Amino acid sequence: LFAVRGLMSYLVPLSTVRISNQAMYEMRADLIAHMMALDLAFFERTRSGEIIQKLVTQTQQLGLFVGIATANALRDAVTVIIVSGYLIWKNPLLFATAVVVLPFIIWIMNFVSERVKLAQGQAETALADYMNGIEETVNGMRTVKISSQEDMETGRLLKGTASIRDLMNRVQITQALVMPSIDLSSAFVYVLVIGGGGYMVLSPSFDMDGAGIITFLLGMVMVFDPARLLALFFGTLQANLVLLERVRSLYAERPSIQD
Repeated sequence: LFAVRGLMSYLVPLSTVRISNQAMYEMRADLIAHMMALDLAFFERTRSGEIIQKLVTQTQQLGLFVGIATANALRDAVTVIIVSGYLIWKNPLLFATAVVVLPFIIWIMNFVSERVKLAQGQAETALADYMNGIEETVNGMRTVKISSQEDMETGRLLKGTASIRDLMNRVQITQALVMPSIDLSSAFVYVLVIGGGGYMVLSPSFDMDGAGIITFLLGMVMVFDPARLLALFFGTLQANLVLLERVRSLYAERPSIQD
């Protein structure tokens, strides 16, 4: 078992990294091919910082998400399905009691998702402005030096850096609501399972003993950890959907000459 675990610990990360790198390569290849077909007018009205952001940072984040985060989420989903199926077979009534908090968790995820998408969109815009500011400062450094504007340029770039920091803090703070919400929900579920299971053990109407309750609780422990990770995955999914929308916006640009 340890040999198999060690082998999988090597093969799974290797596979996900290959998928991630291939996703980055294909996204960049498609974007470059499309960009090269666009008119000169597009490059005259579009700041190079925005193009660099799409081709470098945003595609890299999306590639990592596709290759690594999605693979882990798939593993967690399979774990949740298999263990939940066992718990349903073990005691469907007790399992139905355990999923009573599911609507609350769904509401939390919707609440978080909307705010993550909004904050991530603002953060990407601020990052694009920051990259453009760096480019303008570097390209105009001769003028900056001649006119002794170093302090002004430093203040302008630091203002952009502070804006990105504050917006990313908003994204992380919003995503941080997911884990404690699920932890509190799981604590409530454990109370219901222990209380309901204890009643089933004491009542002659149910075929349940103490060992069955312990087994059920162990199954719940096995479900909640991957369920928490899945919830976190769906939280980060919203941020990556914003990145995907920004990257795909390049395809909205069409050359005036089609032939």
